[in-house]
Amino acid sequence: MDKKILIAGFGSAGSFALEYLARTPGIEGHKIIVGTRSVDEALALINTIKVSAAIMGFYPDISLVKMDLGDVDRTAETLAEMKPDIIAYTARFIKGVKYGQYSYPNQIGYGAWIALSLPLIYKLMLAVKKSGIETKVINSSFPDGVCPALKSAGLAPFCGAGNLNHLVPRIQAAVAGYKKVPADRVKVVMIGSHFLNTYVSREASAKGSPYYMRCTVDGEQFNEIGDEEIFKLSKIPTASGPPRNMMIASDMVKIIQAVVFDQNYFMHIPGPEGLAGAYPAKVSAAGVSLALPEDISRARAEEINRVSLSFDGIKDIGGGRIYFCGDIIDKMKKIFGLSYPECIKLEDCEAFAYEIKEALSRYRP
Repeated sequence: MDKKILIAGFGSAGSFALEYLARTPGIEGHKIIVGTRSVDEALALINTIKVSAAIMGFYPDISLVKMDLGDVDRTAETLAEMKPDIIAYTARFIKGVKYGQYSYPNQIGYGAWIALSLPLIYKLMLAVKKSGIETKVINSSFPDGVCPALKSAGLAPFCGAGNLNHLVPRIQAAVAGYKKVPADRVKVVMIGSHFLNTYVSREASAKGSPYYMRCTVDGEQFNEIGDEEIFKLSKIPTASGPPRNMMIASDMVKIIQAVVFDQNYFMHIPGPEGLAGAYPAKVSAAGVSLALPEDISRARAEEINRVSLSFDGIKDIGGGRIYFCGDIIDKMKKIFGLSYPECIKLEDCEAFAYEIKEALSRYRP
């Protein structure tokens, strides 16, 4: 049965996702819809992608619809008419604010910016609920924290994308390089959060955050060197700016492929079942199922990620509220002059996001 795939938001991540989908074998039998406010700009890029795909022998069915995710009622009407089977959310609420440029130099956990990550995906999930459709929403916006926040309000998406799935291939390559074997002979299984991905990638260290990692080569456990040495070997330069979104787009497209073609792909998924952090899992048309190794219980895996989320500055999530750690509150006041609340409701994130934007515009390092 043909599937309808909606790409909601068409910035760099959305355009990369469309490029990869357009060149997916077998995609011609399905419909890809791009939803964006900037239809004229999007149309030119979509046409370029279609011509490029045709050169390579692919002829995907791609259409364009005007969507303003900030308008819940109109988005709900559009979704009810369209009935997409999958929604790949790739939008950003406030463009041009790159959280990493503020987080890392000031040692501020990424959770400090969750108010910027939540507003549009929150409204999209409200629209999905209002439309009454059955669909699978893949969230690319800080899923480690956003997915459990949405779940706490009864709005959990299908799953998130990114984070550990960007780190695992580097670790796989590091072990393969050490053993001098092809990377496909190495399997890596990890449990951890966005914080782990950030600091292993930047500093080759978990920085005290809890995690689980198991590496095998041809099915045999690899323990010839310690984790910190593996992390050092996996520290490689990667692009910044829009090209970096190739990774999140690849992640989202692999999830889409797993659902559309009903492939039981093994991946590392953030926010499955609305859980905090990321877990090894298998993805198919039936859904996302955790694929934990035998030596770790689900309760322990969830505990690792709850604690790890606090390293990003989020103490707790529940009842449609996000509770922040004290050091985040203190740092945001000291560095940006911003009075951070102890907790914030999902519906209040939009107004607070503009306060954050204003504070950042005044910031001079």
